[in-house]
Amino acid sequence: MSEIIIPHANEARWSSPYDGTFSDPVYWLQGASPSPTDHVIFSVATDPDAVAPFVVTLDANTTSDRLSARQGHVRLDLGTHSYSLTNAASATPSLSIG
Repeated sequence: MSEIIIPHANEARWSSPYDGTFSDPVYWLQGASPSPTDHVIFSVATDPDAVAPFVVTLDANTTSDRLSARQGHVRLDLGTHSYSLTNAASATPSLSIG
């Protein structure tokens, strides 16, 4: 075991290093796709030698409070849709990449 993840309230965590659709609940740790008020977190270990990241496809215009990409290789495919981040607090930026 390398990590135990206990999501906080209003956190939604992608659970798989595989391609999937943002709105499909099967890919989210809690078994439910994120709500507009959630902090969306992509923190899934991936093969560092992999040429391509896993791809998360948006199938509709989407809104989240915040988005964090913490580890692994992920690519968001917006297609023709928009992804809006709404958090206005300076202490917790809307987009974090680390």
